[in-house]
Amino acid sequence: MITERIEKMCPRCRVSLIPSNENWGLYVGAISRADNKTEICSACGEDEGLKDFFEGGCEPVSAWPI
Repeated sequence: MITERIEKMCPRCRVSLIPSNENWGLYVGAISRADNKTEICSACGEDEGLKDFFEGGCEPVSAWPI
């Protein structure tokens, strides 16, 4: 059970589970706009969407704390 939770940890923020701490594993998370393939938590997906709209893009995968 613990390893499953670690595998579902958001690689972008390293805080939330995918899709969220409240709904862990109930549905898929967001797909990152940084590389269009990595699954991230809902909060990071929302953050990337807002940054993409208001700032013209989001931070690259290399800026993530992995």
